[in-house]
Amino acid sequence: MTVQPYLQELHYLSRGEIAWYATVHDDNLVTVGAAFGPRYAAAMQRGWWPNLELFGNSAVLFASGRLQFAHAPERADQVLSTGWSPMTPQSVTDPHTMGDLLKQAYDTGYTEEQEQVALGYRCAAVALRDDTGRLTGVVGVTGCTTSVTTADMRAALSKSADGLGRDLRDVVGRTPNPATILPTYLRLRSGIGYTWPLLPGPSRVTE
Repeated sequence: MTVQPYLQELHYLSRGEIAWYATVHDDNLVTVGAAFGPRYAAAMQRGWWPNLELFGNSAVLFASGRLQFAHAPERADQVLSTGWSPMTPQSVTDPHTMGDLLKQAYDTGYTEEQEQVALGYRCAAVALRDDTGRLTGVVGVTGCTTSVTTADMRAALSKSADGLGRDLRDVVGRTPNPATILPTYLRLRSGIGYTWPLLPGPSRVTE
């Protein structure tokens, strides 16, 4: 799988946090791959990360969701005008502040959040875009340590996004459709695995 080496490298650089890749499917970002440390194995086994559409307007609190809405101006305007439900006491609720964050996400292709979605967790993400500037995917790291949001991690994410976007175009000419990708094993011993949210069931788990 083209994505796997990039996720493994980000997993290593983040010191065992969750590295993930999401692709655009039916105009929504869907997480299709993850590499993670042993401490996250149980959580990853319980279910695979859902389509952000399930969170409604609150998807804007996710790092990936912020990039998704930043590249869809009409949807962003709708979210900013109607509001969203906070997910933690730290969640941004002011539309002016969120508007500034969305503009920054579009201008830089990078965003990060701290405890916006879950207390004790951070996330940083970088956009993958095609030659026209259209969002095709997002690569990110989620975890509970400061290593997720360091300058070094931002540089690593940007490098991965550039390489991954180029490799995916070389392999298939477009980003993968998560509904057509075959699942792979979750290997608990190494802590590296993939999950596929649009398939009928989770991948097998091996020791």
